[in-house]
Amino acid sequence: ALFSVYDGHGDGGELVSQYALGEVARLLEGRLLSEFGGKSGDMIKQAFRDTFVKVDRGLLDEADIEPLYAGTTACVVLMRQNKLYISNAGDSRAVLARRKKSIDYDANDGITVPLSIDQNPDSPGEQERIIQAGGFVSPPPEPGLSSRVWLDSSHTQIGLAMARSIGDHAVKGVGVIAEPVVTVHTVEKGDEFMILATDGVWEFLSSEDAVDIV
Repeated sequence: ALFSVYDGHGDGGELVSQYALGEVARLLEGRLLSEFGGKSGDMIKQAFRDTFVKVDRGLLDEADIEPLYAGTTACVVLMRQNKLYISNAGDSRAVLARRKKSIDYDANDGITVPLSIDQNPDSPGEQERIIQAGGFVSPPPEPGLSSRVWLDSSHTQIGLAMARSIGDHAVKGVGVIAEPVVTVHTVEKGDEFMILATDGVWEFLSSEDAVDIV
């Protein structure tokens, strides 16, 4: 089973997200079935990385899409047997709810397990890559918002609020990349449900609050 959420941004971002939604699923399925049957965890992770990068490059061949200033996040989860393979580019997020081991179950008495990491421009590793590539990172404009990537030191050009994305080719030369961070979660007894959502949710709710609401 494949689950995903995409959050387009910029002028035409909805076209980028729709394209990515279809292409990631199509290319990933073809890669897993044709090359190795999806048996190796390392191969699945590499398939995710290659797929995201290929979809990003494929935008250049789409006449109706201008990916220079438009892009999308992509948080994709593949469930295969007892494993979840989480592939994330951007600030959409996947979290899992796990029931505590107790006799009396309270709907709000659970553990929130992060499945992905938000790739903000000032995150460790992300900021270093952007700066080394010649980009500039500004701090969050206010609490709860993300830092931003700029093309210039005066912070007037672009202002992308994530360090990884599909599209946004104007900042691909300054350290913003399409390659996702891929993690693996082994499903355990007590794992109940998963939430995939965009920053439109996470700007107002913590992962724990979202799990409690569900």
